[in-house]
Amino acid sequence: MKRLLPSFSLLLVLGVLALGACSPSTPEPTVVENLSRAWRVTRALVNNQQDNTTNYSAFRITFQRNDQTPTNYTVVPGNAPRPNLTATNTGTWALATNNTQIQLDAGGANAITLEIVGTPTDQALTIRWRVPRTVDKTEPTLTYELAPAQ
Repeated sequence: MKRLLPSFSLLLVLGVLALGACSPSTPEPTVVENLSRAWRVTRALVNNQQDNTTNYSAFRITFQRNDQTPTNYTVVPGNAPRPNLTATNTGTWALATNNTQIQLDAGGANAITLEIVGTPTDQALTIRWRVPRTVDKTEPTLTYELAPAQ
C-alpha cells in the first residue's frame, strides 16, 4: 500500500496539471450571430433550376441584431427579377420554428417567411421562399445561396 501511495499522488498531480493546461473552449456562435451580417447571392434557383439569365451581383440582404436579439433587416434588390421580398425591403426580422425560418415583418401586412435550408454558418446561408400570387401568378419558389458580402 505504501508503494502505491507515491504513484497515486504523482498521477493525481499530473492530472491536475493537465486539466489546468486546457484552455477553455470557445462557444459555438448562435444562429442569430451567424445570420447577422450582409449577404450576397452566390447562386439563385427558380423552381430548383439555376437562374443563369439574371445578374444577382448587386443583391444584398442584411440582418442586424442587438446582442442575441434580431432587430432590423434591409434588402438592396439590385437587378434581381423579383427583388422585393417585402413592400418596403426594410423592417424587422425574427427566427421561428426552431431556428429553421426567418420571419420578416411578422404579423404585419408585408410579412414573409424565409425557410433556412440546411445549417447556416457565418460563411454560408441558403434561404428559400415562395413568391406570393399577388407578386407572380405562377408562385415560383426562389432559393438563394448566400455568402457574406464584402
